[in-house]
Amino acid sequence: MYEEAIPRPDVVLRKYRTVVFVHGCFWHGHKNCKASKLPDTRRDFGEQKITGNIARDESYIQMLNEMGWKVLIIWECALKYRNSMDREAAIATLANSIRTGSQILAEIPKGDYLIDSIR
Repeated sequence: MYEEAIPRPDVVLRKYRTVVFVHGCFWHGHKNCKASKLPDTRRDFGEQKITGNIARDESYIQMLNEMGWKVLIIWECALKYRNSMDREAAIATLANSIRTGSQILAEIPKGDYLIDSIR
């Protein structure tokens, strides 16, 4: 018999009742992100896998919120594909959101979210 799936966040900050997931843009379906473009080969497999990941992520977020946890998601592109000023701004926004409990999202000019605050 299988146990119910439990979320495994990348960072748990008990003091702030906050968890942080660092999502890979491709495997977690980051909207409007170049890194999340599906390849031309095995497209069906990729779509199914990513759709399943998104559904699982949503259920984990709901589960954690119901348990009273704030959920933050920082996207791979915020750390890997941006210039150092964008990375520093994303990390500063993340830290500020944790400290203050704010629901501010970090956004870049194109309208892509680098950090999602969910609650």
